[in-house]
Amino acid sequence: TITPSRSSSSRRSKAKKTIAAHTEAAQAGNGVGVGDGRLIENLHGEAARRQVALADAITALAKD
Repeated sequence: TITPSRSSSSRRSKAKKTIAAHTEAAQAGNGVGVGDGRLIENLHGEAARRQVALADAITALAKD
């Protein structure tokens, strides 16, 4: 059985924070934002979305 590790949970949490920071910046009309002291650009937001989608897909497969 494949189960998500603690570190993958931590990465998912960081990715969700990145998504939130990017979304907040975009809604404010900015091309970049700051999250956890890091500069968040479009490419970071998109990469974080892909990472969360992949983790969700793996989790769903593990439940089958």
